[in-house]
Amino acid sequence: MKKTVILLTALLTATALNAQTTEGTVTVRARQDLVKILPENIVYLLPEFSEGTVDFTDGTSNPGTVNICNLDNSVRFIHSSGDTLLLANNNKVSRVIVNGTVYTKTEGIFLKQAAVYGSLSICERRQLSIDETQPDAGYSGIPATSMAKSSKMSQVDYDRMETGQRDLKYRLKTDVVLTDGKEIYQSRMSTFNKLFPEAKKQIKTFVKENKTDFQNLESATALFMYCAGL
Repeated sequence: MKKTVILLTALLTATALNAQTTEGTVTVRARQDLVKILPENIVYLLPEFSEGTVDFTDGTSNPGTVNICNLDNSVRFIHSSGDTLLLANNNKVSRVIVNGTVYTKTEGIFLKQAAVYGSLSICERRQLSIDETQPDAGYSGIPATSMAKSSKMSQVDYDRMETGQRDLKYRLKTDVVLTDGKEIYQSRMSTFNKLFPEAKKQIKTFVKENKTDFQNLESATALFMYCAGL
């Protein structure tokens, strides 16, 4: 039976997305919460907290007013008290659905799906990294699971950082990727050949004729739809 390909048109109605990077610097004092210091469009994946559904790996789901934090790829929600809280069991979240858009979690990262074909999907990925501009110390407010772990950050004892401030440089990279539900692959010719091995010749012809830009979401999705329809 032929699989159905699903195009999530909401992602493609805006201007075409190319791989891009947003950078900036913020000054953080001791004990400050970095989530509250960074710009909201950098901290959160969604433009605003919205009504949605969180699906878990055990098959259960919970509704709520949610958003996804780029610092640690965690789900945050607005409590009835008005407070913004961290969702329990974040490690068991499989996906978040908001206004018909699916944010699937693969390799610990939430990916915004543009089109789906069986277990394959083409997605927008955002990755936030943070570096300290000063080499002698770190900032203790970084979440333990933040991507900042792999940067130049280091944990600091609160007792040693009662005063003072640090300049932090943030970098939010947006690119196009494909996933088979288990692994994430950079959008490029070799990836399409890997995921659609029986269509290598057709892929080569399509890319040449349409001048496919693999890091343009609309252009890469057109190729994905073509492969899925073969």
